[in-house]
Amino acid sequence: EAVDQKKTVNQGRFVFRATPTWTMGDWFVQGQGEFVATTNQDINRGGYGGADTDDLWLRIGLWNLGDVQVGRFEGWEVFHLGMGLDLNTYERRGALDDANIVEYYGLTDMQYRSSTAGNVAFHLYPMEFLRFELLGQVGSTDAQNSYGGRAVGIFDMGWVKVKAGAEYRKKKDALESSKGNGVSKGLAASVQFVPHPWIECGLNF
Repeated sequence: EAVDQKKTVNQGRFVFRATPTWTMGDWFVQGQGEFVATTNQDINRGGYGGADTDDLWLRIGLWNLGDVQVGRFEGWEVFHLGMGLDLNTYERRGALDDANIVEYYGLTDMQYRSSTAGNVAFHLYPMEFLRFELLGQVGSTDAQNSYGGRAVGIFDMGWVKVKAGAEYRKKKDALESSKGNGVSKGLAASVQFVPHPWIECGLNF
């Protein structure tokens, strides 16, 4: 039985980022680490930014042409929520109750940073307004081992952005005596218009 309640919370988040970069001509090697401090120390704070580390990755490639990235990082966005709905905030979670939690799907099974799985991504920039990401992920999610892939293409002219992608992930229970397994897969696309830096509109599919 659901119980109505009001809850007052203290939410604050500080991120310290270091991004050392080495270059030689068009070649580069770049790393990034982000260390997080949160005011809310609830043991179940993961839903609103309780991780101790955000990004932790290494990338090597050619500027404005392509690169390979390995570690903990977010995949490219397709489903766009807009301003005021930032990740790691209660506003982003929206209205919910413990009995009937409803979350949207926007090609997000492998977009956000996993707690225990790792990513490897290949990026290609054939033109100034066109870019592609092919991401692979392997590790564990909750009590299951998982692996999968995610592909995203973005056409970006500044005032208009068209994004499309697909993903596929397979899971299997980590407990050897359990035969539980499953597959998640999906497609997404969006069209976003940005006529002014603080005015935007669009459609997600």
